[in-house]
Amino acid sequence: ASLSLGACSGKAGTTSTADGPKGLVGNPVPNFVVPRLEGGTGSLADYRGKAVLANLWATWCPPCRHEMPALERLFKTYASRGFVVVGIDQGESASVVSVYLKKVGVTYPILLDNEQQYGPAFQAFGLPTSVFVERDGTVFAAHDGELTYAQMVKTAERLLKTLREPRG
Repeated sequence: ASLSLGACSGKAGTTSTADGPKGLVGNPVPNFVVPRLEGGTGSLADYRGKAVLANLWATWCPPCRHEMPALERLFKTYASRGFVVVGIDQGESASVVSVYLKKVGVTYPILLDNEQQYGPAFQAFGLPTSVFVERDGTVFAAHDGELTYAQMVKTAERLLKTLREPRG
């Protein structure tokens, strides 16, 4: 499978948007119905009502692999607060993804973006790309490249705090 995303770090740009995924902030998160690793189909719209960290990744991407234990830890730590991590694999087969995730112990939901629609829609320069989404489906924050656990927690806490404050 050839990837439309040219780099695995956030360095090489293949999109026309200078801001990359940060340009999505304040807009509705892009949604595409794609296969779920566990079977059936799904999209980010399935998680409305929850705060979401959508993470574009691939098994061949070293920063993606390095980031996964922190994503799993975030998922387990914040699930009780209505926060979910959703991995969106870019263009790999279910068998490749499944074998890899069993080996590393990832339990958060995985969508298989076989046609790689999410990468361009997220204005991703490379992998990994992370998009934090509010309960109503609005993009709260976005980041190109690997995040540390501390960065994930800081953004998740900010997102969850905004959810508790009355709007308007």
